[in-house]
Amino acid sequence: TASTGLRFEADGKALVYATDFSAITEDMVRCFLGADLLVCDCLRREPHPTHAHLAMALELKARTKARRMILT
Repeated sequence: TASTGLRFEADGKALVYATDFSAITEDMVRCFLGADLLVCDCLRREPHPTHAHLAMALELKARTKARRMILT
């Protein structure tokens, strides 16, 4: 399920923050679309029941077309 997703915009740039999610929703993709920087939850390489894993974080970056990503 999705948790908190935040989008901040200033001076024509967008930073988005995706925290504590275990599924990618269409609402997330729409909110994060075209972000300059995506800060994303990434607990580990292997799947986890309540947090994103590496493949899921990379999928979110691809689906949102974010320019850069930081994993947390």
